[in-house]
Amino acid sequence: MSGDVVLKGAENEAARAEGTARLWQKLIDNGENLVVILDTPFLGVDIPDCLLENLGAPQECSASYEQAVLDAPRPDLKAAELVNGVETVDLSESFCPKRQRCFAYLRDMVVFRDSHHMTGAFAASLEGDLEAQLRQSAALAERMPG
Repeated sequence: MSGDVVLKGAENEAARAEGTARLWQKLIDNGENLVVILDTPFLGVDIPDCLLENLGAPQECSASYEQAVLDAPRPDLKAAELVNGVETVDLSESFCPKRQRCFAYLRDMVVFRDSHHMTGAFAASLEGDLEAQLRQSAALAERMPG
């Protein structure tokens, strides 16, 4: 693989957003409805390690909404902004109540299995939050039962 270019930082995020937008545009151009679930907040630390280091004080493994969401790379959101007709679902408030702090331990369970991937248990607890937002999407509201 010599000669391959590895992009980093802002350059990588821009390339990811542009590539994703091209794919999504093709779907929209083919008449597809597209609802994208945006990435989870990024707390910037390995959550299991942090929780072990801070037994009894899981709040030490949290980050501000600004740090974990607003300042985090968001190529998915940037891609959605580039393509007319893409709807987004943002569950960040489920991780960051009232858009104040984003937690590693919430609803009596560990939220992340690393720095930004949800645990299965926490993902399952989001069913109601996800359903409520999907019902608000123009693309899916008519297709959802009940």
